[in-house]
Amino acid sequence: MKKLPQILEALDGTVTELWKLALKNNNFTDIKRFANDIELIAREYKIDMLHSYAAALLEKVDVFDIVGIQVLLKAFPEKVEALRELL
Repeated sequence: MKKLPQILEALDGTVTELWKLALKNNNFTDIKRFANDIELIAREYKIDMLHSYAAALLEKVDVFDIVGIQVLLKAFPEKVEALRELL
């Protein structure tokens, strides 16, 4: 995956800041923005794992599944680490 450094740079920047904000305040708008940014990266770089993660998070937001949202938000660093291990 040649573009992995670019992907990690995108995830480590604005997306991580959005994640921290979403995790801290549980604001549905922030959570949706975070998930949508993940989805954009997933589409651009064709990363199924991130696409599935973003879709699951958006689904939890749509049904107001607070526990499910928290579980998925807390799993974000694991997703980034899994990509980092591919370097």
